[in-house]
Amino acid sequence: MGWVKYVNKTDVDEYVEKRLCNKTKAAAWFVSNCKDKNSRQAFVSELNVHLKTYELSVDTYGKCGSLKCPKTQWQVCNAMLENDYYFYMALENSVHEDYITEKVLTALQNNVVPIVHGGANYTRFLPPRSYLDARLHSTKDLAEIMYSIMMSQKTYDQFFKWRNYYTYHDAISENMCRVCQALNNKARFRAFSVHKSFRRWWNTKDCDSKKKLKGFYLRGRI
Repeated sequence: MGWVKYVNKTDVDEYVEKRLCNKTKAAAWFVSNCKDKNSRQAFVSELNVHLKTYELSVDTYGKCGSLKCPKTQWQVCNAMLENDYYFYMALENSVHEDYITEKVLTALQNNVVPIVHGGANYTRFLPPRSYLDARLHSTKDLAEIMYSIMMSQKTYDQFFKWRNYYTYHDAISENMCRVCQALNNKARFRAFSVHKSFRRWWNTKDCDSKKKLKGFYLRGRI
């Protein structure tokens, strides 16, 4: 994605700004998979230790936490995110290249700053200055950054400057059309691609799995 350069003098949209000014809580985390490969729970526990210094915390909802917000009430949960929380913990359960799930969209759609933690290059998927990358900071530093942002409404508002240049829309229909076009592309179907080591092609050195599949080949039409 070739992101546009923001104009420094451009203010955050007034409508968005009004929706950000009444937040009171630090961060929310919705999680139901307690057996992840990314040590997310240990990360949040350590972050909470440092947030406690500022009398803040990450509120954990779902099977892995003490708070509840059922998926059947997703509209209520999303409204709570937008109204109450500054940050949303968008922590992936695996560290793989380009593995990024709907967690970040939950934040962007509900006017919350996502704190991301995964193996993806997030600059490819999210607008500049719209998120915090947890892997770039220690938990102690991240807690301090979160606190300082919360203490300055103007600083927090800047994380939503991307809304002056972009809008989010559901691309399901558009993607289905692309799949249909690909399936009807006879030239592509006649082309062959061979990968002698599928795992090496699919994963990178950042992948959390170090096992190799011997004698596994992928041969097929693309």
